[in-house]
Amino acid sequence: MVHPRTFVVLLSLASGVGVGGPALALPLWQVTNADVHLEGEGRADEYINNNPLPSVVQLNALRDALISGFQGLSYGQRYGFDAKDFSIVGGRESVVVASSKAKATIDGDGTQLVTIEWLIRASAESDALDGYDAESHARIEDPATGDHFFVELEVNPLSVPAGTAVIVYYSWDAATRGFNRIEPAGQLWSGAPAPLDYARMLGASLQIDGVEQLPGNFSFDIQPPVVGVDNTLKNQSGTITLTVPATLRVDIRGIAESGVFQTGGGFTGMEDAASALYFGKIRFNVGTPPIPTPEVPQTPAIDFSVDIAGDTELSAQPADGDEVFDPGDVYLWRSAALPPGGGNGYKNDADAFIGTDPFPVPGLPGGLLPPVCNGGPIGAVSWHHLDLDGHDALEFSLSLAQQLGNLPPYGYFDSACINGADYLLISFEDDGALPYTQCDVPSTTTASSGWTYGSGGARDEVMGLTLSTSFPAALLNFYPVASESQVHVSLTPDPPPGAEADDDDVDSLDAPRDVTACGYRYFGVDHEATHVDPFSGAALEPGAIYEVVPGGAPVKVIDPRLHLGLPSTVDLADFEFVWLENASLHGSPVQLALIFAVHPDDPTTIPDESAGLSPRRLYYSHLTGSSAPLFPGILPDPIDAVTSVTEEMTGLSFVPPLCQGDANNDGFVNFADVTSVLANFGNTYPAGVLNGPGDANHDGVINFGDVTTVLANFGMTCP
Repeated sequence: MVHPRTFVVLLSLASGVGVGGPALALPLWQVTNADVHLEGEGRADEYINNNPLPSVVQLNALRDALISGFQGLSYGQRYGFDAKDFSIVGGRESVVVASSKAKATIDGDGTQLVTIEWLIRASAESDALDGYDAESHARIEDPATGDHFFVELEVNPLSVPAGTAVIVYYSWDAATRGFNRIEPAGQLWSGAPAPLDYARMLGASLQIDGVEQLPGNFSFDIQPPVVGVDNTLKNQSGTITLTVPATLRVDIRGIAESGVFQTGGGFTGMEDAASALYFGKIRFNVGTPPIPTPEVPQTPAIDFSVDIAGDTELSAQPADGDEVFDPGDVYLWRSAALPPGGGNGYKNDADAFIGTDPFPVPGLPGGLLPPVCNGGPIGAVSWHHLDLDGHDALEFSLSLAQQLGNLPPYGYFDSACINGADYLLISFEDDGALPYTQCDVPSTTTASSGWTYGSGGARDEVMGLTLSTSFPAALLNFYPVASESQVHVSLTPDPPPGAEADDDDVDSLDAPRDVTACGYRYFGVDHEATHVDPFSGAALEPGAIYEVVPGGAPVKVIDPRLHLGLPSTVDLADFEFVWLENASLHGSPVQLALIFAVHPDDPTTIPDESAGLSPRRLYYSHLTGSSAPLFPGILPDPIDAVTSVTEEMTGLSFVPPLCQGDANNDGFVNFADVTSVLANFGNTYPAGVLNGPGDANHDGVINFGDVTTVLANFGMTCP
């Protein structure tokens, strides 16, 4: 039986800001006593040929003491494990995993602001070829002994006399989430109908001085056909007036449980998952209110590239007149419409090759385009062209660091270019594993799952992932971000589901917070279009990462064999430099890591471009010769692009406010907008496309109303 967990915080205040007058002294919290109890269990069993194997994997964890200086904070504790049972069948891994993790931290000892955070998560996941069962629990509190997590804080009693009234400001965020993947009916388990999968959060509670803060729906118990539940509250705040000396108490309780069950009976490749989690943060400040959690995060400078032979890429076949993107260039999210015949990105691939623009080149004739659908071997043409498969930017040179003998792992520093891995954006591969010469391209072929990504309704050309990255990492949320037209107006129109002719593919992503600071550029190439080193003439390696050297040839700074522990023939689909805990080292220090995805194996080539890894998983490496999955789960399709951001984001977060009068989307209202209206007069755009060329008032129709809007806002500069 899993018992309720208790998370207790005692705050003892001995001085503070006086009500009705100035503080007599600067009040500082002090941790005087604290303890913790974290506990979890997981069980996983993968079957083969409908028979339970004896190799059931069971793990448990117990942590009952806080660690001073935990991950650079005042105090903390955690556990995390994956109970994994698997077999190798026909060269493929058949696996089931039960994961449990919990974490509790205290920060701010000796300051005015104390921050307390918590997380519990239980998940059960399967990518088994036959049957399986898995269950996981996570809790905090030992019901037998009463041990639990508690903290006592005090302020120096000499600074303010007893009897002084003080104000304590508090603010909290909390969420509970549950998920069940729907599975086929009719399967049996141990000779009887399989138990239903489940995800439960029992007794979720947050109390401040005995007053419950959470609504009742934060607890849940879901089973199929219910797919998921998401309860989130942010910036819940208030004040408490206390008289010195005083004690403030916080109690947090909850149980996370999940389970998946299936015999299989001969089905193959069944994916199944269930998870439950509860996480939150509470801040107590003496003197000034805590800074709120941003509801709409600051928009970074998102940029992207596109895949060869998407609808609007220069080499699309058959051409329909809207081909404008160079697959080797990087374009800004929602920048101005590209001209007929195509336009270079704000980061041009010519910069990496001594000013020579690899084919295809905007404005040049079709004879220099990749030979889409010609039926020939990809190896005969790959070196002629360039398809940018990944890009990132840093404020320092990896090649220079390596020349100076500064080798990985690299320790944490404050960076405007490197985020954590907690919030990611991804894009799925919009075609199959065959090369473009075989006509397997976004504008002719669905994704491996049969889905067409990028429609306006689904907003799934770019998706968001939220992770808990304390080892082992866990997937907390998976949500839609943007359709194709929300990424860039020249990707219009959005493809309806199942209609491939209008389908494009975002092939790489990056989101630097400070473009000017992130001056060192890095990129990778697709095995279908590698181009060549301008000095040696050798083809670039699709598994390597290169640094752009102005005026010189690109320099290989990440070698797949040396840094990632992968064969040199691997093809990285995209990559991102992030800060991530290194659990292999004492104290789990935060260090520079590379997260990446791999391409599906191309059956027309000799090497395995996936290197035996799953294209539907994200992997990480601290660049010391090994790689591992970033989190246990697999995603619906192969991953084509990945970048990190600082907060969860929706599609609207990435679309700057529509500017009245700006018909050409260049940020200014001037005569160029009048020209754009007249050039597109009479055009209409699909529902949801609000920034089409010439659409000055963003109603989807180009008419005299747009002329009026330009004149009414003439001379304006857009925000």
